Amino acid sequence: MCCESKRRFLLLYATQKGQAKAIAEEIWQQAGAHGLEADMHCISEMDKYNLETEKDPVVIVISTTGTGDPPDTARKFVKKIQDKTLPPDHFAHLQYGLLGLGDSEYMFFCNGGRTVDRRLQELGAQHFYDTGLADDCVGLELVVDPWIDGLWLALKEALHLQKEKEGMNSAVDAVSSSLSPALHTVHELNLSSEIQNLKLEDGGARGSDVLSQKLDDINLVAPARDTEPSLVHSVPPVSQSALNIPALPPEYIEVQFQDAQDEVSHNSCPLLVSHIATAAMGTFCQAQLKLVCFEVHQVEVWISPNRDSLPFKEGLNPHLPSLISEGTTFEVPVTKAVQLTREDAIKTALLLELDIADTAFEYQPGDAFCVICPNNGSEVEELLHILGLSEKGDNLVCVKVKQGTKKKGASRPQHIPERSTLKFILNWCLEIRAIPKKAFLRALVECTSDASEKRRLQELCSRQGASDYTRFIRDSNVCLLDLLHAFPSCKPSLSLLIEHLPKLQARSYSVSSSNLYQPGRLCFVFNVVEFPASPSRPVSRKGVCTGWLAELVAPLLHPSKSTLDTKGESSSTEKITIFPRPNNAFRLPADPSVPFIMVGPGTGISPFIGFLQHRQKLREQHPDWKFGETWLFFGCRHQDRDYLFKDELRCFLENGTLTYLKVCFSRDSSTAEVAPPKYVQDVLRLCAKEVARVLLKDRGYFYVCGDKKHMADDVSDAVVDILSMEMEADKLEAMKILAMLREAKRYLQDVWS
Repeated sequence: MCCESKRRFLLLYATQKGQAKAIAEEIWQQAGAHGLEADMHCISEMDKYNLETEKDPVVIVISTTGTGDPPDTARKFVKKIQDKTLPPDHFAHLQYGLLGLGDSEYMFFCNGGRTVDRRLQELGAQHFYDTGLADDCVGLELVVDPWIDGLWLALKEALHLQKEKEGMNSAVDAVSSSLSPALHTVHELNLSSEIQNLKLEDGGARGSDVLSQKLDDINLVAPARDTEPSLVHSVPPVSQSALNIPALPPEYIEVQFQDAQDEVSHNSCPLLVSHIATAAMGTFCQAQLKLVCFEVHQVEVWISPNRDSLPFKEGLNPHLPSLISEGTTFEVPVTKAVQLTREDAIKTALLLELDIADTAFEYQPGDAFCVICPNNGSEVEELLHILGLSEKGDNLVCVKVKQGTKKKGASRPQHIPERSTLKFILNWCLEIRAIPKKAFLRALVECTSDASEKRRLQELCSRQGASDYTRFIRDSNVCLLDLLHAFPSCKPSLSLLIEHLPKLQARSYSVSSSNLYQPGRLCFVFNVVEFPASPSRPVSRKGVCTGWLAELVAPLLHPSKSTLDTKGESSSTEKITIFPRPNNAFRLPADPSVPFIMVGPGTGISPFIGFLQHRQKLREQHPDWKFGETWLFFGCRHQDRDYLFKDELRCFLENGTLTYLKVCFSRDSSTAEVAPPKYVQDVLRLCAKEVARVLLKDRGYFYVCGDKKHMADDVSDAVVDILSMEMEADKLEAMKILAMLREAKRYLQDVWS
């Protein structure tokens, strides 16, 4: 352990996308101002801490991913503590506080944190501070900030009690009376008006930070006639308030530019070879790059036939440590692209087929996989222009920790290569579309020269401006580019972007095929996401990955003469990099005789096409097997515009693979005396007796896939109503039955928000 002081506590984080780590780092940073020392580790680094012998208080920050799973970094830890042979007093010596992160849009809110919390309790561990559950749906900071506020006194009390146990009563008697009342002052935190009024006492600010800025210190941002607030304009009381703003995060990254033609010398930054060579070599070989690694002046260098093959190329096949870190990745060709919707449909749905025949990629129907994608090239160019770096896009950038930084344990972010081109960093490494966190806004204040713009950014990151932050940044999906347009005097450095922008995440998609039905092929379906222009975002945008994929496969969708071979088929072969993300819960019943119901409007039908393909092949291979009935409830806006897989579904019906198909069209007009149902939940209610029979009598499965906010919750409510009506029970009893079905993994969801 790195911290020997009795004021030490162990700080563990488990993160999927970086938020839990960022919060842990904030706790780490504030600890010193409270006379404490945080020994911080990722929960996966089990060789660097030992809960079995830990004597000091433990603070855990943990997120939730997938359908209520702990993040990938916590999988080994969770598996270890879930060992059923552990005695109930295994952690009786342990005292801890846990902060869970989640999103109430999803069914198993904060389940990653709840799982760890519950298991630690079962093994005898004790809370020194009550659990906080932060909701990303409404803003993590509404719970995170006050939870951290109350943490310090609780930690000091826990450490005080620890010293008493060690026979050190006399040293702490003088302070015990003042600390005791603070114990457990923050209970499991939920949103309330009290949380809104809590003040952040920031002891970690630099001496130059202005934590309380009065109105007369600045010039207001807009004329008096503007009575409505906006991204760039505030109104009373915010505009007239003294502000409580966060501490200025310490700078810790330094970048050095080199000309693109500069030769590598023993004084320059080493290329990222030694620690990616092993993991990346398979992918390099797939790309058929003849690379040779040798050592000169203790610097490892890749020699390749041409510069475009270097690992830092801004091309389709990036070979970054961050992209390899997910595990085994596969670069596969796109063999087919089909537009499933008509041109006049509200949304454009595409089906892509990938060739995985020559890879070790494996999947089951119901699984998901991830696509590694770049940022939008035009947005990267625009960002370079605003930052005044257009001429340096192809220059090599050396990234290292700033000497003398005040950030504890500072290190270069793992998703940023030590040496690459500037365009590569912005294209493949940083999530430039990320919604800026308040700490980022606080840092941007220092890069802004206009006084009124500076004041507005301070308001947006302050406690007093919390509602404005939610309304104009969070809910409006504002990104860095939007801020730089709105606040033109803000000129952040590249190092600041590297410090505050998160890793560009791979995007997850449901598999829409069966390897049994289509060996060597993997299909998936997606809508090309559209973000319309808004007052906070002056231009419309497409989704980062869906927009990129749509542009990538355009030659397959609309082949020109130049892309057709002699047979009239498209000769364009684009490749994408993917890696598996198995969904072990969302699978077909192990017993083929068990009936199941599928509910998948829109692109939510995607995994069920794989289910039905798999079932059809099993029926062909095993004609003597007994197969249960299958139901599909599908809905879309217009029957003639966006009825996905219409012909395939008819074939499944005709050959008996699909027993019942129920469809609805929400935007089609009808002349019938009784209006047809518009939504899948309405059709479910019309089939109430059959649905109840499948779930209760036949012990069948129920699958839901699609939009969480506008569909999955309504389907859940419909099932509760059906169970209540058919069982002649009250709604509470029906909700208990549904909960039991979820627990038994017979009511399964694959949803997104």
